[in-house]
Amino acid sequence: MKTREEIEIQHDTNSHNIRASYHDKQEISHEEYHSQLNAENERYEVELIAEGFLEPPPGSTEARNLRVEIDAIKTKIADYDNLKTRVETLEKK
Repeated sequence: MKTREEIEIQHDTNSHNIRASYHDKQEISHEEYHSQLNAENERYEVELIAEGFLEPPPGSTEARNLRVEIDAIKTKIADYDNLKTRVETLEKK
């Protein structure tokens, strides 16, 4: 179980990296930037709910189902990190 501070630090780091990929490094398109930022914001909210720091909206799924969503978003973020590493490796050649 993570603390709220750990979740917020991870969210801030992920959001910063996404913004840097678009604004500073221009590695991703404008559409991809918004897609990744939206996915990160969703991941953050879902994790806060799953860990009990935020009440789920009315009619939402239970925390165990939210954990499945968290895992799916983590996979998307890992895929992004892998692609980013590949691009950086290719640029160094």
